[in-house]
Amino acid sequence: MVKDSQSYELLDRGTDPSNTGLPNKDNGKSTATLLSTQKAYEKPNIALERSIRPLLISFLWHILPTLATIALVSLSAGEVFWFDNDSSTDKVPIRGINISLNELLNLLQFVAKIHEILLVGSLAAMVMHRVRVRLLGNDGLPLGLLTGVYSVGSAEYLFSAAFRSGFNSRFWSISLLIFVFTVLANTFGPASAIALVPSLDW
Repeated sequence: MVKDSQSYELLDRGTDPSNTGLPNKDNGKSTATLLSTQKAYEKPNIALERSIRPLLISFLWHILPTLATIALVSLSAGEVFWFDNDSSTDKVPIRGINISLNELLNLLQFVAKIHEILLVGSLAAMVMHRVRVRLLGNDGLPLGLLTGVYSVGSAEYLFSAAFRSGFNSRFWSISLLIFVFTVLANTFGPASAIALVPSLDW
């Protein structure tokens, strides 16, 4: 009686160079050649640019809200007369166009909201600058404070564990900066609306 013999392939092929699965010199281009192709080339990112154009663009975040605030404070402090509030009609003549008083107030509230957005954007840009300086320095920055740039104006962030990660002697300055700017950002909205909406008996 003869038993059927069954052959098995060797699972461990050892250190045979023909079975390593790695490309050899005869199988097309080498690894160094593949990495040097145009598709594998990546342009290095520039952390800090020395040209003046990015600097001028960054100034726009501060110049626009500053000019708007100066104009708003000048109108409010100078007691400029705008129009006579006639109780017999709700129409307000502005350059020959009659609009209702409610529409005018809604328009002023919309302008006040834009002014608030510009102010908060200016604060966030200043926090972003400080974060970049700390990241390029020797002390670094906790990961929790990295989100502070995008949380300026969010009171909830001040009670989060991410913000508390900066409570030490190394990062107290930027933590204080984020705290003060967040408080200011939450007061800009009502302050801008109060200053922009005209008052009676000017």
